Amino acid sequence: MSKKITVSVPANGQNVTVEVDGWVGPGCQRLTANLEAALGQVVDTELKDEFRQRSMTQDEALSQGQ
Repeated sequence: MSKKITVSVPANGQNVTVEVDGWVGPGCQRLTANLEAALGQVVDTELKDEFRQRSMTQDEALSQGQ
């Protein structure tokens, strides 16, 4: 799965959205923390199902041939 961050800025500059795809677990929050701080106050956060998943360890990945 590819990893990307999408930042949408409406014409009025308000209600900017940041969407993260391809990350598993809470790493996405660490990834966007500086960006969110630079954009200003966070009004709402919606967590995707991927947030609740855990990353596969290196041993698990090797045992599954990845």
